[in-house]
Amino acid sequence: MDKLEILFNLNNRMFDYSNKALRVVRIPKEIESLEVRKNNIKLKKYKKSDTCYVIGLGPSLKYVNLDMLDGDIVTVNRYYKFDSEKRRKPTYYCVLDKAFFGRNAAKELKTAVYQYPGSCFVLNGLYKPWCDKELSHKHLFYSYMWNGAFTHKKKVDFTKVLPIANNVVNVAIMLAIYCEYKEIYLLGCDFNSFASPVSNHCYKDERSERLWKLDFELYCYSLIANSHSELKRYADDKGIAIKNITKGSLIDAYDFDEEIIEKLYL
Repeated sequence: MDKLEILFNLNNRMFDYSNKALRVVRIPKEIESLEVRKNNIKLKKYKKSDTCYVIGLGPSLKYVNLDMLDGDIVTVNRYYKFDSEKRRKPTYYCVLDKAFFGRNAAKELKTAVYQYPGSCFVLNGLYKPWCDKELSHKHLFYSYMWNGAFTHKKKVDFTKVLPIANNVVNVAIMLAIYCEYKEIYLLGCDFNSFASPVSNHCYKDERSERLWKLDFELYCYSLIANSHSELKRYADDKGIAIKNITKGSLIDAYDFDEEIIEKLYL
């Protein structure tokens, strides 16, 4: 093990320890959220297939024939902008970033909730009071994530306090694992935003400037990539197949299914 690898592992451990300390501080909130978390067992009953597609919002998604998808959809954030014609209703819709809860993007979350009345929304439990006040939807569920950094040794259980997976797509994969899908396919997960001077998505957006400086973004990417590697190990232990079917994706934790990629892309 070289010095850089030692430094990388040490950094991940510090991230893990700091979040474990945070869990101690949040013991009252953990007790308070017990009944809310127990309700998450109901998430499994909405599954309609053994196959699901975790859909990110990378620009490659613009070139995919979504009508060919045969299975459930787990998606994230501003998917409603891409699926404006409501052709591919998601089974599960994950939104976690604090900006969506009473901040800059609150209107966007409300639009997504209105657009998909039959989907299950999995939201950040820290903002449940705001959601109770502002959102009207039959299928709202809440995740709580401050149980240290995610590793393959920690159990994925949405009725418990979850480890941090560093990115909403990773949490969507965790949700798919929890709901006991046997095959999970990643689509629109380009993982390459750092390579562009502007922000690129599959949908049109008025704002195109980058949110972060390159050094900080690459640091965040390293944590997210590590979470993908741990998710792969966890899925393998559970006999769950995760395949990357995003053309040109830089996520290398999972095998690519070139045959499916060839069929899906226009």
